Amino acid sequence: MAARTERARTLLDGLNPEQREAVITTEGPLLVLAGAGSGKTRVICHRLAYILAAGFCGPRNVIAVTFTNKAAGEMKERVSRLTGLDVRSLWVSTFHSAAVRMLRAAGNLVGVKRDFTIYDEGDSEALVKRIIKDRGWDPREEKPRHYAELISRAKDDALDPDDWLEKTFLHRAVAEKIYEVYREYEKRLARAGALDFGSLLLRAVKLLRHPEGKRRFGERFQYVMVDEYQDTNAVQYEMVRLLAAAHGNVCVVGDDDQAIYEWRGANRANILAFEKTFPKAKVITLTRNYRSTQGILDAASHLIGNNTRLREKKLRAERGSGSVPRLIRARNEYDEAEQVVRAIRTNLKAGAAKKDHAVFYRVHALSRVLEEVLSASGIEYQLLRGVSFYQRAEIKDVVAYLKLLVNPDDDGSFLRICNKPARGFGAKTLERLVAAATERNLSLMAYLRKCGEDRENRPAQRKKEAAFVEMLDELQSLLKKESVSIVVREVLERTRYLELYDQNDPEDLQRFENVREFLSAAQDFEESADEPTLAAFLERITLATDADDYDPSADRVVLSTLHAAKGLEFRHVFIVGCEEGLLPHGRALGEEADAEMEEERRLAYVGMTRAKDTLTMSYAFERRMYGQIQARTRSRFLSEAGIDDTSDWGGTERETRSFFVGRTPATLSGSRDTGIVGCGVLSEGDSVRHHRFGTGVVLYVAESGDENEVVQIRFKNKVKNLMTKFAHLTRV
Repeated sequence: MAARTERARTLLDGLNPEQREAVITTEGPLLVLAGAGSGKTRVICHRLAYILAAGFCGPRNVIAVTFTNKAAGEMKERVSRLTGLDVRSLWVSTFHSAAVRMLRAAGNLVGVKRDFTIYDEGDSEALVKRIIKDRGWDPREEKPRHYAELISRAKDDALDPDDWLEKTFLHRAVAEKIYEVYREYEKRLARAGALDFGSLLLRAVKLLRHPEGKRRFGERFQYVMVDEYQDTNAVQYEMVRLLAAAHGNVCVVGDDDQAIYEWRGANRANILAFEKTFPKAKVITLTRNYRSTQGILDAASHLIGNNTRLREKKLRAERGSGSVPRLIRARNEYDEAEQVVRAIRTNLKAGAAKKDHAVFYRVHALSRVLEEVLSASGIEYQLLRGVSFYQRAEIKDVVAYLKLLVNPDDDGSFLRICNKPARGFGAKTLERLVAAATERNLSLMAYLRKCGEDRENRPAQRKKEAAFVEMLDELQSLLKKESVSIVVREVLERTRYLELYDQNDPEDLQRFENVREFLSAAQDFEESADEPTLAAFLERITLATDADDYDPSADRVVLSTLHAAKGLEFRHVFIVGCEEGLLPHGRALGEEADAEMEEERRLAYVGMTRAKDTLTMSYAFERRMYGQIQARTRSRFLSEAGIDDTSDWGGTERETRSFFVGRTPATLSGSRDTGIVGCGVLSEGDSVRHHRFGTGVVLYVAESGDENEVVQIRFKNKVKNLMTKFAHLTRV
């Protein structure tokens, strides 16, 4: 007992008084208001470790919830190092992963089959689109994504179709159409034995309300911890409340100044009203910042001070005053990108690594020019919030095959891959098949098994369908005796899926390589997973978030939306596009958009407080938006943060003027007598011809080095950005 007590005490070494108090306050409700960079991850991990080391309970009696799988894995590993205990039975996961685990174990209590599959956002939208088309509506007018988002928001608010219809403020005729789709959507999910992200949490809440579910989980978990509590929605709030009901030992950590997801259903009131939900709650505020310098914190604090704040906190930098944020004024988006890249180059020459740098933006479209200029400069980067690896079409195809093996009733997966490669499942055949299966309330695979021979179909077609079913049955038989990677390899071989791609075509070759990388992902999973089953592998990749794509070990500049930047930190941060309509976003500029403006301000605050050593913000006088060159207005947030034009980086007109326009051609190197222009020979206004796009006019010339000159050209129907080294342009 003495050794255990001493081990617990050592976990308090190095903590400041507020952090220490948060760690040792183990009993009852606790709200930890953790300002940016105040060491909240350290507090959470040490508190978990302290509870275990002091012997308050065992690992199986604690549940900790965070918002990314990567954070959950790192937290669990850190607790293991701190305690030296076997923490494999410790529940540290995202809300969705925790819900999956509960439903796999006891979902039958609330009507959920153990082998259910999980629909991601793309799967949900595809199902909604089928429902819309089945009703004879035009998907171009009745937008499937809009319907899918409304259904997702309803589930975030814990509303089933009937509850949603009763509470919605939409016009009755519009609401009834959405209700009709929502109700049918739920029927088809049930028939497919599938749950979407929202359904996972709704069913988990239902399970926690069930007497047996309450006993198995609510009474089991003596300590409940939740990270990023300000970003929880209604159903997540209810899940936390039910988990904590039996023992009352709930600790939530968050910062209302960093609540940036209200637009997708998060409810900041959850953290603001924590003491009302748990009347005996204790509140501890962490204000010592260990990440940024005071100059950066002061600017961020000035900005957020313009919001209505119910829980004010003044952050104090432990790293000293540092430099004030810098401001880049740019003529246009190319000038902006070039100035950012020059600043990065300067830091690299001074010894910084590429991975020390991040460029954030409010709108993902702003990444395009940054990518071009970074590439032209030979600086490697990684893009967050791009197309996730697991969202690529070829990967989703392979995943659909695997989902169908785990759950043969998954009609969405069936429809995705039944004709990849072609097997005779044409559009008309599928239309008849879906209608017949729906009439009998059977899944498509169940219908083929039970009624395949009875269908009015050509013998050759029935033979193809039977061969397809037989192939899937044979692959399914491998699940109990082979590893995940072997199953994946067998799927690729027996379905001949890779024959779809011509390896002489660069784009097809990339898809082919992506599928091979997916096989590597399966092998990595086998080596690291506690439960290396195909179902567990599918859960991991389906529940992967954008933040899980970030590789902190890769020496590359990070390009990211401000939303995806949450939870990250870098020595040098750039926030581009600080203009009215971009940051703050245009939707926050209306007369009655005060709530949206405050969320935009919190979003900018999050981006600013990611910076450790330097923070640079930029705006352009003009920018090409939606095909048009528009004059831009600098963001009000710059003034609110105390960052004005007098703090301009470099401070001279020469350093802030554009490097992309008005340059005089110096040589004709590379042109020879062919008329083909090479690097360093074009200026704004020149007329050129491209072999594919025709005749155009040069808009901008990017000075990215003679070997990598990028030019922007307006052709007849499009604007293109080309590298003169490869474009083979001829002057007209």
